[in-house]
Amino acid sequence: MFFARIILAILLVVPGLSSASRAIFYQPQLRDLDVRPENWPTIFQAVRNQGIDTLIVQWTSYGDVLDKNATQQWLKSRLEDAIAAGLNLVIGLHADPELFIRLEQPTKVLGDYFRKQRQLDTVRARYWLGVLPGNKISGWYMPLEIDDRRWREQNAFAVLNEHIQSEAKALQAIGDKAVFVSSFFAGNMAPQQYAEMLSRLKKDSPIQILVQDGRGTGKLSPRERELYLDTLSQCNEPIADGIVFEIFRQTRHDKEFQAQPLPKNQRDEVLKMRAPCNKETVLFSLRYLIDLQQPTRE
Repeated sequence: MFFARIILAILLVVPGLSSASRAIFYQPQLRDLDVRPENWPTIFQAVRNQGIDTLIVQWTSYGDVLDKNATQQWLKSRLEDAIAAGLNLVIGLHADPELFIRLEQPTKVLGDYFRKQRQLDTVRARYWLGVLPGNKISGWYMPLEIDDRRWREQNAFAVLNEHIQSEAKALQAIGDKAVFVSSFFAGNMAPQQYAEMLSRLKKDSPIQILVQDGRGTGKLSPRERELYLDTLSQCNEPIADGIVFEIFRQTRHDKEFQAQPLPKNQRDEVLKMRAPCNKETVLFSLRYLIDLQQPTRE
């Protein structure tokens, strides 16, 4: 295990070892409508200049916040700006602002909730495939974060597993693209147990799981996080399809998420990192990398 950790550390910090894509998350928010339109080409070119080739749009519908026609047209223009800068797109679908509250419902009603989400997601996927060049959409992103607490009970896991399988297959039937979902750990399962849960989700589904590294939330120590990432990244049988490197520091840990960008020297160290096993390297997120209002300022 000691030598495995050394090898993993080398893979994580040496740039250029991974030929997989480098991606960054973007969460569209209403405040972004105030960003000057001429800033967006500069923003996305700055992303490309960092060696990033893919933009993961975490959602394109957030409750009813982004659903107005004018807002959807604004978002379409932003995605066209990203394409013009040479970025591929992973399109996020319908996000529920009360997701984690809904997931606490009794297991017997979770199935109905997931069915509604699948309907909303497939509507979004058809829309974007109709208004954007299909060859620029490299994947779909399900706005569902899989934690290591809610799904420990077998019946709840079975409902989640059925949902993941059904949605991934439905999305691939609409557009034959990779389907991504993210997951995070907070010490509620042992590393091996958590790895086995993710492995079971992948067994019967084409889903690709991006695992958050937990750096920004700070819920676990670096040593604790390393134990989880080691277990998920054994290259003879890797479970994580990508690592999401967090370039923020969370400043508020109650219901309202607040965070700030990492100091530049720490951020630059994270930017050198690569996911092991030639898997996807993903940054979270765009607004912690670039000041959207002043994108030319370092």
